[in-house]
Amino acid sequence: MAKNGQCVKFELQIHYQGAWHGRITRCAALDSSSRINLHVNLARAGLGYHYRIRADYVRSSKDISNLSNDSVWQFFIVKR
Repeated sequence: MAKNGQCVKFELQIHYQGAWHGRITRCAALDSSSRINLHVNLARAGLGYHYRIRADYVRSSKDISNLSNDSVWQFFIVKR
């Protein structure tokens, strides 16, 4: 079942001073194929730091077949 128009938020975090710090984006709507494109600008990212990102599906009242859910974390380090 396609989830066109349903909400997905993204969490992007950086690890420093022994803890993860970050923010969550606003809702972005899934397309008719239940997909979304995300562009992350890392031009000012700290080199050598550990980052992680994940998607958060936010169930609406229209979705009677799923619960809200988070993807697994994807970890990466920004290098030149």
